[in-house]
Amino acid sequence: MVNSAVLTDAPVGPDTTNTIFGDYSFLTGISLYGLGFTSSWNGVTIKELTVLDTGHYAITTPEYGSVIEEIVEALEHGHEFYPEYWELLSIEVTGDGCCGGSYTFLANTYFDRTANNLFGWGMTHVEGRFPISSKLFLAVEIEVDDDTPGLDHFGVGFEVGW
Repeated sequence: MVNSAVLTDAPVGPDTTNTIFGDYSFLTGISLYGLGFTSSWNGVTIKELTVLDTGHYAITTPEYGSVIEEIVEALEHGHEFYPEYWELLSIEVTGDGCCGGSYTFLANTYFDRTANNLFGWGMTHVEGRFPISSKLFLAVEIEVDDDTPGLDHFGVGFEVGW
């Protein structure tokens, strides 16, 4: 029987631990499928994800949270993902707009494991949502990738709430 104690990384109090109990007669291995880092400060969030097991895991699209997810699970739940990209660098900025609403700006840059350019750049996705008034927003979305010259996707729209 193996008992394992894991120290929490949240400062809850002195000597705080979580203990995981279980009956294990043997350990067959440890799998590390990806690494991630997220830091937020004053309305700015920086995220970095690296997929180590690209045969079984992928980064989901921004609509599904830009997280590392098992490909089988993403397919079962209908989540869109990028199987060709192994790394993501993301910057998101949010804050209060001038007109009563709040703005959001997101820039995701993906790196392709088969790209033949500087640093393996694969695609950049930029989107923004900016208030015109407290109930009316301008939404903009742009995508550029290394496969097609110029813009791959460009969208402009308005969102109205009541």
